[in-house]
Amino acid sequence: MNRSASDASAPRSVAQYLQQLRRQLAGEDAALIQDSVYDAEEYLRAEIAAHPDKSEADVLELIASTYGAPDEVAAAYRSSEATVKAAMAAPVRAPARSAYFLTIALIRLCYLCCSR
Repeated sequence: MNRSASDASAPRSVAQYLQQLRRQLAGEDAALIQDSVYDAEEYLRAEIAAHPDKSEADVLELIASTYGAPDEVAAAYRSSEATVKAAMAAPVRAPARSAYFLTIALIRLCYLCCSR
């Protein structure tokens, strides 16, 4: 992706990253926002801890190419949420047979049983 336009607003701290992520997810389900922010913060803090020789801003710059910028992470969570919702949706039911056909079937069953 071309980052030249967004480089000026690239997050320089975890707080800025999370703020931008929340902004990108504004209007989405609260649980989706909470999950994405929690996951991002956990990942960012672990990466910063793994690179004690680098500044937070340097680690965030490195992470942007692997984990993704806030807008990319928000898009990934939206896509994932849509996939999960589609998979969890109730299946489309076939139309129920009419009462007429069920009645005929019962009459035939009774006729077969009584005629023996």
